[in-house]
Amino acid sequence: MQEGTKQDYREWLKAELVRRQRMNPRYSLRSFAQNLNLSPAFLSKVLNRQKNLSIESALEISEKLDFSETEKQMFCHWVAKTSVGDAFAQIFPQRSQGATEAAVNLELESFQIISDWYHFAIRELVETKGFKEDPAWISARLGIAKEEATSALERLARLKLIEKKKGRWKKTDQLIATPSGTPSRALKNHHSQMIQKGREALESQSVLERDITGITISTHPEKMEIVRDEIKKFRRKMTELLDTKNPSEVYQLNIQLFRLTEPISRKDSHEKDL
Repeated sequence: MQEGTKQDYREWLKAELVRRQRMNPRYSLRSFAQNLNLSPAFLSKVLNRQKNLSIESALEISEKLDFSETEKQMFCHWVAKTSVGDAFAQIFPQRSQGATEAAVNLELESFQIISDWYHFAIRELVETKGFKEDPAWISARLGIAKEEATSALERLARLKLIEKKKGRWKKTDQLIATPSGTPSRALKNHHSQMIQKGREALESQSVLERDITGITISTHPEKMEIVRDEIKKFRRKMTELLDTKNPSEVYQLNIQLFRLTEPISRKDSHEKDL
């Protein structure tokens, strides 16, 4: 794989290292190498394109990083392509299922690179009045590092999620969708970050700036498919309602639905019936 190619397994590893360091400033490359069962010197050379991973190492790392089956296949495909060329790489499927109707199905390999919350925020921020391409300005608006703002703009442009029009960045017409019901470490990371941002907003924003409410209700798991479909319709309706020609701020809408109770095992249920 040539340097600068979008699909590069090293980007996955770099992104994972950065996320861990953000959660724990004391987390080091040496710590990451130990977690991946690699020597720090070898991992450093891999990230700097001086060495390649073996297929065996790729499989082991996929397990240690808890990749989904699809992510594992793509990660190993790129490692194989880098190490031994296209012919052997065909053993590992490269792509997930195709796009949905009106949305570009942002494939898992791309989402892995831009799973950090601020990528989507910047994509919306470019539409706001007075947007400045200056990373320092973006950093101040979103509370991120200038380096993160710079790299995020580059990734968004490379993936054609933003483009230059008349000298300024604009969001492209493509809609972003990820496969529903597909387990993904990148998706889990994205939602985890957004939940954390919601917790921060609960403490720092007034009730006029946010709306965080919830209900607790008993129901049956069989209704979940219907509920997910209704939530999807609601999200689309909110997107249309909030659309405006001159936006000034970027908001995040989260809808949380999850089971609070622990399931009753068949054995326990049977004993209670006796």
